[in-house]
Amino acid sequence: MGTVTANRENYSVQEDATSFDPASPSGGVGQLSYTISDYKNSHLLLNQQVILDDAGRGRFEAEVRDLSKSGGSLSVTADGALTGFNEWHSVPPYSGTLAGYVNLLTVITGVSNAVFVDPSIATKPVVVSGFQGNVFDQFRQFLSANQWEVSQVFQRIVVRPIRTIVAYDVNIIDESESIGVVTTPPTFDINWYQTIWGTQREFYPVPSAEATVLVVESGETLVQEFTLDGSLVSVNQPVVQDYVANASYAGTNGVYAVAGNDGLPITAAQWTASGGRIAVEIGTDPRVLVVTVYGANIPRLAPFRIAMTAGTSSYYNALRVTGTGAAWTKNTITFNTGEDQINSDSFTGAEIDSPYIQSTGQAITAAIYAMKSLVGPSHSLSGSTVSLNQPNASAEIVAASIGDFNATYPGMLISGFNLAHAGQTIEQFNAFWEEANANDFSNQLFGQGVGARLVRDTACYRVTSTTTGPDVVNYEAVSDTTIGDFNGRFAGATIADFNTHYAGQVIRDYNVTPLRRIA
Repeated sequence: MGTVTANRENYSVQEDATSFDPASPSGGVGQLSYTISDYKNSHLLLNQQVILDDAGRGRFEAEVRDLSKSGGSLSVTADGALTGFNEWHSVPPYSGTLAGYVNLLTVITGVSNAVFVDPSIATKPVVVSGFQGNVFDQFRQFLSANQWEVSQVFQRIVVRPIRTIVAYDVNIIDESESIGVVTTPPTFDINWYQTIWGTQREFYPVPSAEATVLVVESGETLVQEFTLDGSLVSVNQPVVQDYVANASYAGTNGVYAVAGNDGLPITAAQWTASGGRIAVEIGTDPRVLVVTVYGANIPRLAPFRIAMTAGTSSYYNALRVTGTGAAWTKNTITFNTGEDQINSDSFTGAEIDSPYIQSTGQAITAAIYAMKSLVGPSHSLSGSTVSLNQPNASAEIVAASIGDFNATYPGMLISGFNLAHAGQTIEQFNAFWEEANANDFSNQLFGQGVGARLVRDTACYRVTSTTTGPDVVNYEAVSDTTIGDFNGRFAGATIADFNTHYAGQVIRDYNVTPLRRIA
């Protein structure tokens, strides 16, 4: 682990909050840029860990990704710890706690940073569909659907509920407000997926698709892939039967039956004795089932169908595959925006589709945030300030590391340490250690500015991005006023009072200044 050397000339840390708008699940991994005087073997800095240490901002750890030399100066670009999730992987479905799922993602991606999941959500039960793709993209969608966010606080990856931190903006230098009109579709759809974890659950045939009757020649090997309504962590090998009913075989290891070209069943014993068999496996994408059929060596009865038959022209699929994983049923809710199709620039409604939206409640919550971007008006702030962090907000998240300990006690023998702390318990030393290092982390802006709330007289906002330098923090924020905010501002007021405040105005006017209260 390295440090950003004392001869740095400047620095910039760019951070993004996890978007909770399912229509635009954005947010970057965090990046540090700085310039130092060039030195011998500076190219060895590539792929090394560096730590920015700013007494007024806190600490930020990153891995060097790019180096550029010019005129005796070395420009360094380093990606934050979240970049470890920005990789393509096959991730199996999961059933357990939120903390367990985050740990699974760190194991798959090789992220070695410590993880802090807020205790209020750490034990939340989750059932998560598997996927093949960019882990960070999927992780952001998952967090957005559940109204959680992820951030890097010093070395730790922190998962917390949204609206956890209220910004402590000190000495605002400049702030501007932007209000704009958006193009509004007349309707938009939100797909939500009722997801259930099951063991020996039937995954094939796929409920949302017409079952395929597989046909194979004598001695032929047929490989067929099927996209499932779900994802698998394990799959059972189906057993050939003389007869398979047109019904579910959940709770079994799965079955199949075979028919010959004469429309008559082929017995299980005959099929097996002649080398016929079926093997199933999970594809590289856990949402895909791979079925391999090996045709029996009975040329006169070929081609074979994996089917039951009521004659030479009447077949139904007889392959039933079970396994363990997450199965889902897709549902769609259509929301009307109130925009007339005649006045809309688009007659086609938008669609929000996320496998992590798993209930009508989550779909409605997603619709509320989608309304802000799809219906409008768009409402945002941008500005600059000396600081955005809340003092002591990170005490339980950022902790002094072993490296900090070694720096505090350089060259000290264990005997010397024992003498210095003779008679103390581990708990007493921990309390001493935390107090001794509290000042190092009381001003931790990095990871705690993004996602924080800005409270203004007329509305509340959520910080979506920050660019932090030694002297100033530039920020972008979007409107984020809740019913709780409204109730707090209008405590004791009547409907008549509210009507007086907004007399002659329309809902769009209220949306821009939802907390405006005339004394």
